[in-house]
Amino acid sequence: VRRLMTTESIAAFVPLSEQVVRHYGPKALWEGRNPITKKVNSINRDNLPNGNGMIFGDSGSGKSVQAKLDIIQRRIKEPNSDIILLDPKGEYSELGKILGGLAVNISVSSNDHINLMEISKGYGTTTGKDSIKAKVSFVQSVIQNMCAGEVPTTSLNSIVDRCATRLYKRFMNGQMPGQPTLQDLYHELSVEKKDEALAKQIATAIET
Repeated sequence: VRRLMTTESIAAFVPLSEQVVRHYGPKALWEGRNPITKKVNSINRDNLPNGNGMIFGDSGSGKSVQAKLDIIQRRIKEPNSDIILLDPKGEYSELGKILGGLAVNISVSSNDHINLMEISKGYGTTTGKDSIKAKVSFVQSVIQNMCAGEVPTTSLNSIVDRCATRLYKRFMNGQMPGQPTLQDLYHELSVEKKDEALAKQIATAIET
């Protein structure tokens, strides 16, 4: 028997089912009503093995309203929790302002920028590395993308490791006025004597 695995074919073997999720307690959030049983779904994400969630629906079905309700409920029930909104269309910006959030605009023309070189206390400790090694590893991966394979990976990692580690050690010892930036790394690469040609090539790749 030859059978195409269409939705109709699979449905013949897999019966449809519904599930009601009901968590109790002060952290349980209202997550709508089960359309079949009409019972309320309430979820405490802290009790789940994976607390991620997604909202699906047709246009105009209320996805954004549900997301905003989740945000407001979380703010009311856990006032000290961190809520991060990535909002390219500006749909949630007003809600963020009402809840006392800090707006950071990130674009080519924006006055706000992300410093990819910034390092914080305890950065990367969950990976088993010390903070500087963990941060240098991240910087190496970013610069590999900037160089687009023009510099051999082993050479690039070695050069960036030397230059970035020197910067971070100076910062940790209080020898820099503020956090190191990509511009600082650019200057460090520009004056690197060992593997000078490759160091300048990396500096040129990140110049823009």
